[in-house]
Amino acid sequence: GDEGPAPKRLVRPAPPPRPLRIVGPLERPEEEGGGLLYEVSGDEVETLIARTHLGNPEALLYLHSQLVELGVLDALEARGAREGDTVRIGGVELDYVDAAHARE
Repeated sequence: GDEGPAPKRLVRPAPPPRPLRIVGPLERPEEEGGGLLYEVSGDEVETLIARTHLGNPEALLYLHSQLVELGVLDALEARGAREGDTVRIGGVELDYVDAAHARE
């Protein structure tokens, strides 16, 4: 039998993933400890941070290796990030550690 046209289901296309984006260096106010701040955004890196148990040293090491793989640390280095600067990813603040250190 002819069942006629299938009912149309509205499928919302998933938004394209947000690419890696780095803003900075920004001056941090003295009351926040001063120094320079880099803001990193992008779906991959924010998902990574959200899944990382930041109190766990092993998880942090893994996070660091992932940040190297995703090119985040190299991109920060290219912008002049130095040890002691702050990196904010998805609302989480981390101390910047250079990629060479992360690879050890």
